[in-house]
Amino acid sequence: MNPNKFEAEFGKDVPMAKYGEYRGRYQAGFQKQANQLAKDLSKAYDENPKADDPARIYAKLAQAGGAEFRDAWGTNFTF
Repeated sequence: MNPNKFEAEFGKDVPMAKYGEYRGRYQAGFQKQANQLAKDLSKAYDENPKADDPARIYAKLAQAGGAEFRDAWGTNFTF
């Protein structure tokens, strides 16, 4: 069973019974991604202390791809 599967019926209210569970999983995943991005940016600065501004470094890292540069819906993060 896929724990991220969200089931709802068209025209019905979204059940709030599992809201806390969904929110917690999303928040944990997002925090994990943010920590990985921080490590990647730190590593880029460690390798090149005179590097560009963080937005440019992020853009270069994002071009390489990877799930850590997309949200839970597959949309690319922007800096």
